[in-house]
Parts: sequence; C-alpha cells; structure tokens
Amino acid sequence: MISEKEVKKLVKEGWIKSYMLFEVVSTSKELAEKALKEHIEKLEKDERAKIVKKEFHEPQELGTEIKTLFSAICEVELLAQNLSSLAELVAVYGPSACEVIEPDVIKVSVGEAQELLNLLGRIMHKLSELAGGIVVKREK
Repeated sequence: MISEKEVKKLVKEGWIKSYMLFEVVSTSKELAEKALKEHIEKLEKDERAKIVKKEFHEPQELGTEIKTLFSAICEVELLAQNLSSLAELVAVYGPSACEVIEPDVIKVSVGEAQELLNLLGRIMHKLSELAGGIVVKREK
C-alpha cells in the first residue's frame, strides 16, 4: 500500500483514485473469505493498480429460502494510471461498485476514448461467445 503523500502526488500527475466494493457469496463462510482474499491478492499484484487502502469485513449470513449463504465484502481504495486502466480493472476484477474519488474532472484524449470503446467491444464479444454469438437482425 502507498502513503497518502504519494497518493496526492500521483493524483496531481493524472492518476485516478477510486473506491471499489468487492463481494463474494458462497455456501461456506470459509470459502467466501478465502475466495475474496485470493481475488484481492491478484488485484494487489496487478501493475495497473496501486492499492491505497483495503478493508475486509466479517462475512455475514444471508437468509434465503433455499439455503444458507455467506457474503464476504472487501472495500478497496486504489489508484489507476488513467481511465483506460481503471476500466480494465473493473472489467477484469468485477467489483460490485466503483466510484471515482478524485480528480473531480477527467480529461480523455481521443486515443484513450478509442481504447475504452475497444475494451467495451472485446467484452461484448467475449459475452457473446458465452451466449452463443451475436444475432444481427435487419429491420424491414
């Protein structure tokens, strides 16, 4: 994790500070904790992210009609070098929520906008592969 002084310096240089909430639901409290911890460890090793803070919460039992489930949550503050990197982190790690903390305004170049759009296109293609392909229908 990095210091608050380093955070301020990097944000001034154009990095983006964000908050992410991660949740894992499992039939076992231990499995939920383990899976979430391993997921956050992968995020910590990712070069696109600099972890500012992380906080794991005690897994909570979810009352469902079918079976008992456990929800494990971790709140993370991190820095991403730019909006494209932040979008990639969201796409790869799938937080339940993501909020930009600072800066207040993010300027995006045309090149970065294209990167974001291409990332979205790649995600859509991956999803369509899982669903059996994209169906294109011409309107008459």
